[in-house]
Amino acid sequence: MERPPEDATAPAGAPATAEAVPAPPCRPWGAWATAGLGVVIFGGHTIAQLVAAALYLALIAVLRPGADVKTLAMALPTDAVHLVFAIVVAAPVGIGLTLGAAALRRGCAIREYLALRGVPVRTLARWLGLTLAMVAVLDTLSFLLGRPIVPPWVAAVHERASPPALAALWLALAVPTPAFEEIFFRGFLLEGWRASRLGAAGAVALSSLVFAMVHLQYDAYGVLQVFAIGLLLAVARLRTGSVVLSAALHGLLNTVATLEALIGVR
Repeated sequence: MERPPEDATAPAGAPATAEAVPAPPCRPWGAWATAGLGVVIFGGHTIAQLVAAALYLALIAVLRPGADVKTLAMALPTDAVHLVFAIVVAAPVGIGLTLGAAALRRGCAIREYLALRGVPVRTLARWLGLTLAMVAVLDTLSFLLGRPIVPPWVAAVHERASPPALAALWLALAVPTPAFEEIFFRGFLLEGWRASRLGAAGAVALSSLVFAMVHLQYDAYGVLQVFAIGLLLAVARLRTGSVVLSAALHGLLNTVATLEALIGVR
């Protein structure tokens, strides 16, 4: 067995340290601090979206002097180009604020706090399969209940958009959207609440509920589906210790939803 290297800073004749002192475990923000910082993070993300909307309307007013800006503003929720612009502007803001909130916690590396680590290919494949199975279950349930597979809001976006706009929207929904939402919901919120009295089960339920409630562009049935998806993503994050995995699953879910909308609407 090789001897451990001696400490170069130790005085001559001092015994070598047998083993390194382990770093203290990361203690995330408490439940209330996590909630408060979460409000700040999501508030900053929302403000960035509003700024993006204002810039988008201002740009249209310059490029199309005769356009009815008020009518365009009312149509922003289903304007694919605006949605892409808002995502591209707001997602980096949300990610930066989340990373900053984690960095402010002393004794915690950002990567450890937010579970920014990969998983083996076999693990990724297994969870991708489980995610597709859940999509099949939710779609079957919607069919049996007489609910549309494609939510009305998603259908409205796809009915108005051009093919280039839809391609850009798919990229925005497949990469920056899952990156922010997973780092925030399954990284920051879930970790902070899991370490509190809520425990793992309470953190999974609460973070999934908050995740569902910020998707109010859907009706009540759609929000329930988002809640179920949040549960799956939260469990995947806890079982694998990886937000990178949950972001990949989220991107797959958004891609499947995009394909269903293309098939159903086009």
